[in-house]
Amino acid sequence: MTFEYQKDTLTSISIQNGIILPEMHENNISNSCVCTHDGKIIDISYTRTSFDNNDFSIRNPNIPSNMPFINETVIYGGWLMSHYGHFILEGTTRLYYYLKNNPQDYKIAFSILNKPAQYMVDFFNLLDIDKKNIIYINKHTQFKEVIIPEMSAMYLKYIVKNEYLYPFEYVANKVQAKNTKKIYLSRTNFNDSSINEEELEKIFKLNDFKILHPEKMSLEEQISYYKNCTYMAALNGTLPLNAVFCKNNATIIQLERSGRNLQQEEYFKKKDTILYTINANVNPLPVLHTVGPFLITTTNDLRKLFNKLEFKLPDKKINYRKYYFDFIVNWLSAYSDKQKYSYIKDDVDTDKLNQLIVKFIYPKIKNIKYKQLIYFLLKTLCCIPKYRKYFRKRYRIYKTVKRLEV
Repeated sequence: MTFEYQKDTLTSISIQNGIILPEMHENNISNSCVCTHDGKIIDISYTRTSFDNNDFSIRNPNIPSNMPFINETVIYGGWLMSHYGHFILEGTTRLYYYLKNNPQDYKIAFSILNKPAQYMVDFFNLLDIDKKNIIYINKHTQFKEVIIPEMSAMYLKYIVKNEYLYPFEYVANKVQAKNTKKIYLSRTNFNDSSINEEELEKIFKLNDFKILHPEKMSLEEQISYYKNCTYMAALNGTLPLNAVFCKNNATIIQLERSGRNLQQEEYFKKKDTILYTINANVNPLPVLHTVGPFLITTTNDLRKLFNKLEFKLPDKKINYRKYYFDFIVNWLSAYSDKQKYSYIKDDVDTDKLNQLIVKFIYPKIKNIKYKQLIYFLLKTLCCIPKYRKYFRKRYRIYKTVKRLEV
């Protein structure tokens, strides 16, 4: 059954004896959807749809003969991924339908691989959805009727409708606001690959921003800060997405760790925020935005923004090159993974990489006595043939290299 996304209105369709599929995996692609009793996929039910040359469709729904049947009508809530950012972007896009209709009339069913994360439970609780009315699907399950609302946002297609904001506005209205106007969302206490974020954190603190570490706070406490702030700043990625809880016309400062995320910026436009997306990285080598590492500093572009906003700045500039050792070691560790390296290898200037290693790595380790570090460098560096001979010759440990099977 083919469905074309409507440009101006949101609709829904009803499938009698519909089957909700669990999270499915085919050809390194994950997705979830609903199909008819005879196995035909309902296109509107996909969380991720095909676009450009990327095909996220599920070819074989693998309908079992002994799946459970529930004699109820449910609303299909979509696919919940265990990632806060994608929960905000994609996991909440059908909730508007539940809120616009009488919630007591129906249950809502979500596909999910594991048990729901605590932030999901808290979010649904703040939406006043009784936990008895939520069904989490981790195996093929057939229902008397499945109502499938159209998604209010499609992340990969740059589409965001007004209805997308309904759940966030509902939740924000329920939470008591903090009287804090300027907040910086920090990743410094998180297991993260951002290097030298502390430099920016100090600048925002100098300008009366409250430094928050969201991973240490309940969702309700986080929202109490978000809903009333006039300034929110954070490194790009998941954290700036919390702007969906902000009031209109809040100023969002999104600090780029790598490239721009144009799809994500569509969500800020719908919220009528004042958005500044500014480069805050000096990555000396190409990186994947999902992997890093990221070398953060007050770039010239960021300094111009701070001057425009009349921020106070420290007198002394940070020499970010002192972090090159940390960046290169983390980079080598991350991209010793052949699959990750394959995504960036065409952009890697191996001559520059070699120069960085000789200038910033070798001087720090030439007299070091800890063999573990040498072994680590050998394992990572020797994944790139160009450096294998160089490091074997320097340390005269051919047997170690052979033993490590580098």
